[in-house]
Amino acid sequence: GLPEHFTGSIDVKATAYATATAYATATASGVPVSMVSAAYTQTLAIEGVADAPTLLAASGEIAWAPDEGGTLYLTTDGTQQGESVVGVFSPDTAESSYVQFTLSSEDTAGISVLGATALGGGVYEVDADALSDVVLTLADNYKTDFDIAFTAISKQNETVAESSDTLTFSASVQHR
Repeated sequence: GLPEHFTGSIDVKATAYATATAYATATASGVPVSMVSAAYTQTLAIEGVADAPTLLAASGEIAWAPDEGGTLYLTTDGTQQGESVVGVFSPDTAESSYVQFTLSSEDTAGISVLGATALGGGVYEVDADALSDVVLTLADNYKTDFDIAFTAISKQNETVAESSDTLTFSASVQHR
């Protein structure tokens, strides 16, 4: 068999064998006849597929209390110096790991996101290693609390897999 997480090419060689008994019409005895085909070789390209990653919560408590008109980094304490709020573990080192997050609130129009790719509908994606660089900026008059739900994503070749779990954290906006 092939090793786990194998990606590459292998050559498969096949040869056909046939055995039969031929009978001559003048005699009643049979003569065994064997035939062997020419060898046929085919190269198979094997591409890896994405494995479901594991979403890891940061250690410690998540304390998000941004000021209206302020900023919030996606770290444990909401500051630029904090630890990423989540991490991603993928069993295959050939895969790329990402985090998708969804903003949910009665009004998300007052929140701008920098450092992540907008996928639409309040969903964003960022390389897992760059999550702590993502910054949310609240409009000067933004007063609505909001939640952010995180999901781990793994990509390999043209395949995508996501974690079976989601972590959601709440931000309580402080009014000035």
